[in-house]
Amino acid sequence: MEQTRAICRVVPGTDNGSCGISAGLESAVGQALAPLDDTSNKAADHISSTITAPSTTTLASHLRRTTSQFRHTNRPSPSTPSPYISSLFAYLESTESKITHDQATSERIKHMLRSRVATRVSQEFARVCADALATISKTEASLLRLRKSRGSNVRVDVGDVVVPSGVDLRGKVPEADNDKIRRQIWLDVDQVARIVRGYGVETDPEFARFVDLIQPFGI
Repeated sequence: MEQTRAICRVVPGTDNGSCGISAGLESAVGQALAPLDDTSNKAADHISSTITAPSTTTLASHLRRTTSQFRHTNRPSPSTPSPYISSLFAYLESTESKITHDQATSERIKHMLRSRVATRVSQEFARVCADALATISKTEASLLRLRKSRGSNVRVDVGDVVVPSGVDLRGKVPEADNDKIRRQIWLDVDQVARIVRGYGVETDPEFARFVDLIQPFGI
C-alpha cells in the first residue's frame, strides 16, 4: 500500500482516482494471496518435519557411539567431525533435487525448507549433545566422590550405570578420555553450524547459545 502511495506522489499525471483503484487492487491481491502464503508455510512445516525426522531420531545413538569410541580405547584426540554429521542434511538435499519449478520459485521453496530444517536439526542436536555432556560431568562427579571415599561402600549412580556397593572405580574413566569426547562433540557441533551457514540460513537460537557455551572445548 505504501509503495502505491509513493508512486502516486512521484509519478506526474497520476490522478487520485487511479491511485485509489491501484490501492484497492493491491489490497485485494494481498488478501487473496494471504491464504496461499499460509498454506505454503504449513506445507513447508510438514515437509521439513518429515525431512528432519530420520536424521534426528538417531542422534542419541550417534552420541553414545561417540562416547564409546574414546572410552578406554587409547584413541588420539579427534581432529575432524564425525562422519554421520554430513548425513544430517542428506534428506534435505535429496528433496531439493526434486524441486523443478522455475528458478525464482525453486529458490524460494528451497530457502523456506532449509530454514526450517536447519532450525529443527540444530535444536535437537544441541539438546542431545547437552544431555551427553551432562552425563559426562555427572560421571566425573560420581567418580570423584568414589575417589574421596577411598573405596568404601558407596552406591553411586554413574550415568546410566549403578555402581554396586564396594566396587572401587578409581581411575577407570581417565579424565583425558572425557576431554576427547568433549572435543569430538565440539567438532560435530561446529560442523553443523558451518553446514547451516553454507545454506544461507540460521540455526535455532538455542543452538547458537550452546555453541558459545561449549566454545572452550574447541580450544
